Amino acid sequence: MALVKKLSRHGHSFALIIEKSILELLNIDETTVLSITTDKQNRIIVTPIRETKQDDRQSNPN
Repeated sequence: MALVKKLSRHGHSFALIIEKSILELLNIDETTVLSITTDKQNRIIVTPIRETKQDDRQSNPN
């Protein structure tokens, strides 16, 4: 799925608005922590940070 978007002004910054249908498809909500990176082709990559079962076991060893 490809969309063409423009940034929106948000105070002294800019925001990228992501449609609810896309967020639901990716199981992302306002509590999801996102990693934002760039690559050598000047692309912005947004990736949800999800705890794995292994991460859960390390934080709760019992």
